[in-house]
Amino acid sequence: MRRATAFLAVLVAAAGLLAAAVTGSPAASTPRLKLIAASPMTVRGSGFVAHEHVRLRLRERDHALTTRTVTASSTGSFTATFPAARPGRCEGFSLAATGSRGSRTSMPRPFQLPACRSVRAPLDRGRPPLG
Repeated sequence: MRRATAFLAVLVAAAGLLAAAVTGSPAASTPRLKLIAASPMTVRGSGFVAHEHVRLRLRERDHALTTRTVTASSTGSFTATFPAARPGRCEGFSLAATGSRGSRTSMPRPFQLPACRSVRAPLDRGRPPLG
């Protein structure tokens, strides 16, 4: 009886592992976007479902919207270029990716290019300070 119970436990565990391997684990890969180059603007996507059609929506500083549709590779990755995009250095842009099989991600909004520095306004020397 003990032997049959142990065999049944091993069989159930193996079936669970096989089912997870066949269906894939949703937590195994999270869709991500990464800026590869600013000019021409190039992004890399990873963690998407294999061969998934992905719609990219780029919104620039002047609210211009550019869309691209790409197909993820068998590993779930892609590279997309936006040759006409001219994102502002400090104004930023937003980029969202929506896959045909449910994958979704976006870049922080507004995403600023690395060259952006905070610039302080010059002091008005002709007026006394407030306070």
